Amino acid sequence: MEKILPSVIQSVRRSLRFAVLGTGAERIRWVSWLQTGCGFPSGCRHDGVYRSAASKRFNQGARQIGPRPKNAFVLNWATRAACPSFRAKEKKILCVCGKKMMFGTTQNLIAATAACAVAFVVGAGSARAQQGDWSYQATIYLFTPETKTGLDTPAGGVEGTLSFSDALSNLDLAFMGTFSATNGRWSLLADYNYTDLSFGTDTPGPNFSGLDTSATTQFFSAYLGYRVYEDPTVQLDLAGGLRWFSTETTFTLRPGVAPGRTSSVDNSWTDAVIAARARFVLSERWAGTAFFDYGGFQSDSETWQVLLTADYALNERWLIRGGYRYISFDHVLNGNDYTFSQSGPVIGATYRF
Repeated sequence: MEKILPSVIQSVRRSLRFAVLGTGAERIRWVSWLQTGCGFPSGCRHDGVYRSAASKRFNQGARQIGPRPKNAFVLNWATRAACPSFRAKEKKILCVCGKKMMFGTTQNLIAATAACAVAFVVGAGSARAQQGDWSYQATIYLFTPETKTGLDTPAGGVEGTLSFSDALSNLDLAFMGTFSATNGRWSLLADYNYTDLSFGTDTPGPNFSGLDTSATTQFFSAYLGYRVYEDPTVQLDLAGGLRWFSTETTFTLRPGVAPGRTSSVDNSWTDAVIAARARFVLSERWAGTAFFDYGGFQSDSETWQVLLTADYALNERWLIRGGYRYISFDHVLNGNDYTFSQSGPVIGATYRF
């Protein structure tokens, strides 16, 4: 029995859906769907859209339905009408309630009524199970920003700037990616960025002939988020986590009137961060995302970022994103203030699974 029951439940879940037709005017109230041997229609994943489409098509075309198939209550015309791309592999049966809608023999009526009851119970269990499922997103992105980094020292401050237009030509090595996992209202998000840059900057006055900057930086952010608000077009998450930053940076002032000198930073640290993320559904394929975080919460350490993207779904699995990002770090090292910031366009590709 223990081996047979799971197979029976799986078969029922695959083959049965549940619907109730009103007894008066031609109105339809969907609770679930009955279907045999076919996957869920790819174009009708949104429950509300499916119900609305099904109701309209049913009201407009119910009188045009052909003869009922033998040994079946009624052809599932609503599923066909709501999703034109849907093609039945086998007969579709609806569990029909109401005296005016009860077709077929008494034997068929009893069988279909029992099937509806089983499908309803199994469907409720399936919905609860789906709520506990994890979904994942992996993104590779390219961030080509303007970069500013500086260090205050007893001998004076130095600051190197790499413009957006020179970002790619001065990029020696880079890797950028994010990974997220979602289960119900809870989510996990990780973001890693590695860049190796070398660039030169002009300096004012005759004291030095220029500044050469070599900077290898890494930062990794990890968040635990919770969805505090959700409706069909807006989702809002609040999150908390940590951000780790590491840098090996060398500033070399080339000699002019004054002799040249070199200052360097080789350090890493971790800050606590809080974050908010909002997602706006604009259409079937377009959405927008706004992300903000702030961390440090100390007089000698501060970090924050803003990320705005427009998201376009190529299909069920692939998503492309493009937008703007600003991220900043300000940290005191041995009494010297170190700063690093990047701002500019970002583009990436996301795979959902």
